[in-house]
Amino acid sequence: MILECILWLLSILTNGMITMFSGIYNKWYMILIMVLLLPFVYILYVALYFFLVVVISPLIPTKKELTKPKPFSYFFVKQTFKLIMDLARIKVIMTGKENLPDGKCLYIANHRSNFDPFPLCYYFKGNIACVSKEENFSKAIFSNYIKRCCYVPMPKDDQLEQVKSINKAANLIKQDTSSILIFPEGTRNKTDDILIPFKPGSFKIAKKAKCPLVVVSVKGTTSIKKNWPLRRTKVYVDILKVFTPEEVSTLSTVDLSNEAYNLIESNYMVK
Repeated sequence: MILECILWLLSILTNGMITMFSGIYNKWYMILIMVLLLPFVYILYVALYFFLVVVISPLIPTKKELTKPKPFSYFFVKQTFKLIMDLARIKVIMTGKENLPDGKCLYIANHRSNFDPFPLCYYFKGNIACVSKEENFSKAIFSNYIKRCCYVPMPKDDQLEQVKSINKAANLIKQDTSSILIFPEGTRNKTDDILIPFKPGSFKIAKKAKCPLVVVSVKGTTSIKKNWPLRRTKVYVDILKVFTPEEVSTLSTVDLSNEAYNLIESNYMVK
């Protein structure tokens, strides 16, 4: 929201300066035209913003592995997520937010769209780092920014590196640095099934960190592309259950995985 306010303010100031220095403020219909042109000026500033994002990305230092997210980078990523959601005409409807724990935790959610992380990372409180597939950390535009936010890469086939990633994610929670968001399906679900099988290893993060485990259902993100730009898309984010650290330590990762799977599947069946 802050980023969008800044872009709108720049658009208004630009229109105001054009009106002032061109002398067209003496003609009422020209002022009306400038007001009508304001959204187009805003779009130009949005385009300029994303251009700068691309240009600046290679200049960001990422050689040193960070143990804490950089505040400005996290603020930038979070505000950019909000800007993308508004440009995509997403309306987020959230239930159960009052049940979220106060401290750092592990969030697990289903994954059907590239838009899934945006509402979770923006609307949930505190720092949130995503566990994401390794390929996302080699993409030119956004990878350097998420590295500065302590996002955790998850290799596909290297089990030793997977264990290191799980330990890194758990340490971020234990050190009260950041909550973690992971999609236990392991990849985006492109099938017609509600869910694809969960990977129980994802739940080891909560067991190692001895933290609450929050089960989240995300619905509606698959409709964004077909609705845009004519229709607004409602995205439903439902906090289904919060497992206490005691429950996490008592249940096995397989039991946690199965219960989380059933909760999300049942929620999807409710129209």
